[in-house]
Amino acid sequence: LAKAAGTPLGMVAGQQFDLDGERCDFSIEKLEQIHRNKTGAMICFSARAGAIIGEVGREELAAISNFAEHLGLLFQITDDLLDITQTTEILGKTAGKDLTAKKATYPALYG
Repeated sequence: LAKAAGTPLGMVAGQQFDLDGERCDFSIEKLEQIHRNKTGAMICFSARAGAIIGEVGREELAAISNFAEHLGLLFQITDDLLDITQTTEILGKTAGKDLTAKKATYPALYG
């Protein structure tokens, strides 16, 4: 958990990469780095922790880790899309704030 939350490749680093990426040009590689570290690190930890507690084998742990990394990326892509397609009332948070802050997002990169 500590590694997923606070190391140079964890949630805290991902959040810092996200803030540093505001109002800057960014590539798909940089965007994936942000999302894999930010949301993806915590989702991957959660899946791996359950697998470890369940005493899965090495191959199963690798497969679960791979799935969780992709799930984290999917979560963030979905969040980016919802930010521009839904209202504040539906989201329960301010809609459009990624665009206002000029954040590095999938819609900003791909349109």
